[in-house]
Parts: sequence; structure tokens; C-alpha cells
Amino acid sequence: WMFTMWFVHGMAVAWKERDRSGTPTQLHGLHPTRLRYGGPWNGWTYGWEELGLKGDPKADRWWWRRNNGEEIPLNREDLVVFHTVHPKNQEIGLSKLEPLRATLENEAAARKANVAMWENGGKPSFVLKHPGKFSNYAKSVQVLADQFKRKHGGVENWGAPLVLEEGMEAFPLKVENDLQYIATRALNREETLSAYDVPPVSVGILDNSGNNNVVELHRSIYRDTMPPVYRTFQSTLDHDLRDGT
Repeated sequence: WMFTMWFVHGMAVAWKERDRSGTPTQLHGLHPTRLRYGGPWNGWTYGWEELGLKGDPKADRWWWRRNNGEEIPLNREDLVVFHTVHPKNQEIGLSKLEPLRATLENEAAARKANVAMWENGGKPSFVLKHPGKFSNYAKSVQVLADQFKRKHGGVENWGAPLVLEEGMEAFPLKVENDLQYIATRALNREETLSAYDVPPVSVGILDNSGNNNVVELHRSIYRDTMPPVYRTFQSTLDHDLRDGT
């Protein structure tokens, strides 16, 4: 669970349960979406000393949000925080999915467009031809463009049936959508794998692969992909379980 939070959110946080002597006895995972760092004391009225909180009540610290929306302040030494590098805040992490935002959006749009095309019969793109002349060319073209966009714009309407009026004709265009789609999907997968330092062969991408390099790429998962993550977790546990000493 902690690894999943670290990979998805860029950070994983656990709260230390202590015995009467103050020694940590258990770790309880805290979901990153319910945590925030920063922001001073915001009118919180519970007894500060009653919870064992240290330092200035108005200083920046960690806050945990309960189900009812109430935020509880937490001491940093009561947390074990695994996080990646964030360019603007050294206390929190940045998900590796964030730099992939455009890639993932492109992947989602490609899937959606492909599904919409086949649901509408897989019709290709086309050009509209009007037999007459427009008295007000700019306005007429704009009206037709708006109508077309409203009825057929976006991946949701891609390939939908088109009803033509006033002797208009539609001329289909040959577009190699199949090759572009396959190439785009392959590029998206490779970019996502590279962000997590995972060799493509580990997920079945065998392009330009042979017997020798497939074996070596599988070994790289245990040599290059996972060890840095393990060392990060180990060093964080060594530091934070000693309350940062």
C-alpha cells in the first residue's frame, strides 16, 4: 500500500503509534489526499498540549483531514514520510504521473476516438462541397462550421451520420488513422515506462528484442528499477523511526 501511494502520489506517509515510553510500536498509513503541509494555525481550538504537539501552534506543520472535514495538526517527528523530489516544496513529493499528464491525456483521447470511430461505422474524414455561391461568404461559412462542429465535433461525434442539404456533397479523405493510432499508443506506453525506469520488455513490448537482451532487460528490473526505491524506503525508515536523529 505504501509503495502504491509513493508511485501514484509521489509520497507515502505513516503515523507512528507509540507506547507510554514514546517508542514507536506500529505504523498506520495515512492517505496523501487527506494530508497537507503548510498553512499556519487556522483557529484550531483543541488543547495543543493535550495531543502532545510541540513547537509554535501557529507554525507551518502537517495537517490530517478527518471524515467530517476537520483538520488535526501533526508533529513531523510522529510521521514517517517517503517522498520524491518536489521542485517547490522539500517536505512533500511530486507524482511521476504529473510530468506524464499530456501523455496520459493523449492516450485517453486516442482510446476514446478509436472507440467512437468504430461505434459510428469507422467512417473517414471528408470535405463538404456546396454548389451555390454565398451572398455573405464569411457569415455563411461560419454558420456551416458552427453547425458541423456542434453535430460532429469532438471524439464523441467522430464518424456520426451526416445529413446534407441544398445539394451539398461530401468527399471522403483517405487518412492512415490505423498507423497513426498504433504509433501513438506505442509512444505513450514507452514514455510512461521511462518515467518509472521500467524496461519495455517487462510489459510485453518486444520490439527490437532478442534472446540475449530480453534476459538482460528482465535483470535490470531488479538491478536498476527497484533497488533505488528500496534504498529510499530503507533510509527514510532509518531516519524517521529515530524521530529524525
